[in-house]
Amino acid sequence: MDHKIEAVIAELRGAFLDAELEYRFAEDLHKFRLNFATHTHWLIIDSATMEDSDVDHLRNLLEIYQVIRVIKESEFSRRILLTRQGIKDQPIPK
Repeated sequence: MDHKIEAVIAELRGAFLDAELEYRFAEDLHKFRLNFATHTHWLIIDSATMEDSDVDHLRNLLEIYQVIRVIKESEFSRRILLTRQGIKDQPIPK
């Protein structure tokens, strides 16, 4: 597995000890699924962002756009698309 993907997984695992984490690559997107007892969240990173970023930059993007905080504070499932331009945060309908 690519070291950038492993770094994102490590950040998510460190922040969400109670979540089951899955990774898949599909449709030119890196998809990280966090399964909790009551919610499921997706962090999706486009390939251009993954390829153009080093590990430190990816960690910075997670911090700058407060991805971890958004997921922790969410009362419902979310789909977060992370790109170099920012994030697109979408609630997932029940």
